[in-house]
Amino acid sequence: MRGPSIFRILLNPNKFCFACKRVDFPSCHISDETIKPLAKYSDAIQDFVNNFQDFVNNELDKFTLTLKHSAARNVTQVLIMVN
Repeated sequence: MRGPSIFRILLNPNKFCFACKRVDFPSCHISDETIKPLAKYSDAIQDFVNNFQDFVNNELDKFTLTLKHSAARNVTQVLIMVN
């Protein structure tokens, strides 16, 4: 056999689909309208997004409380210094 190996293509007839309207890959579903992750991946992505949003909101709440306490402490210190 001579020539570059890039021209040797082997197609598995059990996996090959020519001119199909819908195809499921290991990670996504491709149709003529959309490309979507498979349900098991979209659920995992949605769970990650929800958990990340919860984490950010929780940390933001902690930060806001810290700022409020710090501001209240500063105001109290100023009032003590004034009196």
